[in-house]
Amino acid sequence: MTTSSTTRTAVAAAALLLPAAGCYDAAAMIERVRNDAIQSRLEEIDLGDFHVTLPRDETNSETTEVFVDVYGRAVRYRLADIETKLEEEDYSYRQNMLLAVRSTSNEELAEPGLGTLRKRLFEVVNTTLADTPVEQVGIEYIRLVRH
Repeated sequence: MTTSSTTRTAVAAAALLLPAAGCYDAAAMIERVRNDAIQSRLEEIDLGDFHVTLPRDETNSETTEVFVDVYGRAVRYRLADIETKLEEEDYSYRQNMLLAVRSTSNEELAEPGLGTLRKRLFEVVNTTLADTPVEQVGIEYIRLVRH
């Protein structure tokens, strides 16, 4: 390659890249900063551990025990209200969480991020908490035992 063709290639590359140098999405940048700020104010709260046996599998008659420990993330100033509300609604909250875990299918348990189960648990938690919802629900650990 000669010097003039190298120069032309460099000029062409610069001409193509130069218009994109000042392009950015201001709204996306603001949203990202806002989300980062919210995440930094979130604290984890223990939402309980649950143990259920799923209905017997029709194909091979196996049962599956599910042990799951759930946590939530909420804004720091709501933690005391959330703990109080969970204590007040303890029995119905635990029953609804157990039903949510028990209604899980084997396909849902095979999902890499357990997204469907987490979404179902998120709905139960926020239905119970009503005025003081959590921002996220996560699974600390999950253990499956087949019999």
